[in-house]
Amino acid sequence: MKRLRAILRHIRTATYELQLWITGRWRRDDMCTHSLLGLTGEGELVPLEAIRKWTNAQCREAEQWAGAVHLQASDNDDVSVPPCPAHVKEHDTPANRLRIQREEEAFWQRMARRTQEAQR
Repeated sequence: MKRLRAILRHIRTATYELQLWITGRWRRDDMCTHSLLGLTGEGELVPLEAIRKWTNAQCREAEQWAGAVHLQASDNDDVSVPPCPAHVKEHDTPANRLRIQREEEAFWQRMARRTQEAQR
């Protein structure tokens, strides 16, 4: 499931970047902002509902940060990464990490049950 999510994030991100390159204009797309954050590992921590409440400036700042983090992680050591924006960082809490852990555990339990049912 995580692999599929990662592939979909890459497709959304590539589509968004292509549209940005063709038009030369930034256009707000909350799903794409969420996907870009997902490339850094923060996408799970920042819910889409929170992104929808951000201003356009906050979305752009988050996207620029996420893009720089992702590029630097791809062996581009010359890419400078700005500090994580406060509106992104505020979602990195123990409660959010616990919520994500529980969601993942519930997902794998469901998958195990389905596998057992399919084997019967």
